[in-house]
Amino acid sequence: MAFEIQPRQAFVAKTGNVVTVQAGVVRVTAPTEFREGRGYQKYGPIQRARKGERIYLLRFNGETGFDIWFKGKVFRDVEPFWRVETKSSHMEPSGAETGVAVSYPKTIWYVHVKNRQGQMGWLDMTGAKIAGVDGCG
Repeated sequence: MAFEIQPRQAFVAKTGNVVTVQAGVVRVTAPTEFREGRGYQKYGPIQRARKGERIYLLRFNGETGFDIWFKGKVFRDVEPFWRVETKSSHMEPSGAETGVAVSYPKTIWYVHVKNRQGQMGWLDMTGAKIAGVDGCG
C-alpha cells in the first residue's frame, strides 16, 4: 500500500481501468445482428450470430451496452439483445430478445488517484461509496 485515503479526504481521479477477472456468457437463442457503438450511436459492419453460439461479456459500460468478445474479436459498447438482470442494473432489449445471459462478467474497477500531497496510486473502486464516482470510468 502506497498511502491511505481517509474518509472525506479529497483526491483527484486521473484515469480508470476495468479489469475483467472472468468473462460472462450470453447464449444466442435465435439468429441476431449487432453492431459496435459509441454511446448511443452505432457504427461499423453488422455482425451476425447464429442460434447456439456464445458471446462473451467483458464489461458493462452503463446505459449503453457491453464490451464483448465474439469469434476472436472485441466489440465495444454493444447494445444488449438479451435481458440484463444484475444487482445494479436492469435492461430490456430494444428489439427482439435473441439471447439469454448465462452469467455476467466479474470485474475489478481501479482508479489512478492523486492526493493533495502529490502521492499517486491505484484505488480499487469496486463497491466504493464515493461521491462523483460515475465520472471516474
